[in-house]
Amino acid sequence: MVAYQKNLMNMFVILLMVSYLTFGYVSLSTGGNDCMQYRMIEKLTYLENENSKLMDRISRLEQQMQPVVSVYVRLSKTVNLKLHERVMYDMEITNIGGAFNFKTGQLTAPVSGIYFISVSACLSHAQYSNLDIIKDGLKIGVVRSGDVEWVDCSSASLSTHFNYEDNIWIESGTPSNDGSKLYEGRGWNTFTATLIHVD
Repeated sequence: MVAYQKNLMNMFVILLMVSYLTFGYVSLSTGGNDCMQYRMIEKLTYLENENSKLMDRISRLEQQMQPVVSVYVRLSKTVNLKLHERVMYDMEITNIGGAFNFKTGQLTAPVSGIYFISVSACLSHAQYSNLDIIKDGLKIGVVRSGDVEWVDCSSASLSTHFNYEDNIWIESGTPSNDGSKLYEGRGWNTFTATLIHVD
């Protein structure tokens, strides 16, 4: 939209210049007076100045515009996880900005900045598991869930800096039952990410 407005204004100024040159030529060739030419130049100069001001305003607005990243995804069913297996969330609640990729099960940062991350996990009874929050291969957080008798839900939240195209995903960590179940029925297994500040 901004680019379209720029092009429209540039075309408007070009049209005015063509009109001026056309009218100026006619005026000179038919013995027109200098006053008409002066008024045309004056108007053209004014419009060029106004166009320049509008272009500056658009540039400032573009600098103020920030990309929006708001991700809230979950599992739609109970999932068995092997050790170090990635959690493949399959239900989108919110994915504004399209930063979360369901095929890879990870978020890729579209811009550098500070992101808020939150993960919740629910395990079936007699299960225990760590879910690791992984940023490009480095563990930066963990959700510990498990209980002998009950379905147990836990969560973890953090804020961290991402560079452009850094990746984050969730996987089963140690210690965990091999074949731990992320249980759907008593709570939601979710992943949330929000961009809170752009560099």
